[in-house]
Amino acid sequence: MLPISLMILAAWNAHWNRDAVKTPSPEWITPVPEDAREQPDPRRSSGQHAKQVNERVGLFVGDICNAPADVICTSTNTQLELIAGTGGSVRERGSWDVQEACKQITEQIFWQTGRRAVEPGTVHYTRPGKLPHAGIIHCAVVETGKSTSEQIIEVCTLGALNLASKVNAHSIALPFLGTGKAKFDFHRAVDVMIGTINSHPHVGPKRIWLVAHNSTRAKSCYPALAREFGWIEIKIEPGRTSCDALPKL
Repeated sequence: MLPISLMILAAWNAHWNRDAVKTPSPEWITPVPEDAREQPDPRRSSGQHAKQVNERVGLFVGDICNAPADVICTSTNTQLELIAGTGGSVRERGSWDVQEACKQITEQIFWQTGRRAVEPGTVHYTRPGKLPHAGIIHCAVVETGKSTSEQIIEVCTLGALNLASKVNAHSIALPFLGTGKAKFDFHRAVDVMIGTINSHPHVGPKRIWLVAHNSTRAKSCYPALAREFGWIEIKIEPGRTSCDALPKL
């Protein structure tokens, strides 16, 4: 039997350490900001918990080629030139085979129309090259030398979702279209794409990953995503150990 002094010490330690072990928060899950949390979501039934994680829309932070999706999308010009941004990453990571597949599409258009360019707002599917995804959807957001528009971004978003369904993809990764070299206003693009996804709840794969290529953009788009979709899952590309600009639980 332990001495009385040791028994008293053990009881004292148990009392002060009873809260020492806490259940860790779920990985990659980010809460709704306080101002959004106060407003009930009219799209949820009264029986649902306000903090339920959205199962359709999530946010991926990093290179779109690392996104955990069956198909990934590029935001490119009407000549399907994979030069910079998502297109450049896909060409570099997927090999020139992807660019050659795009060239075949524009060559076919040339024989039909006399122009080596697709129409703005159209989407086009190619093989993934060396990438691990099932395929790539190229969104023709902007004509070379011109700007894009909310209408083109909306049409491309909806077209990409439809095309992903047609190729039986269960998930899709969409960058914020037109916000790179085309220099379309980032927040306007976010609002357009969110509105398009919300307006067509039964269009597209079961899982939609919106892609921000860095933590600054992730933080910038997060409030709008949280207001529309509630708690969203956030995944960060492999190799990036933290995303300090994002809210934490």
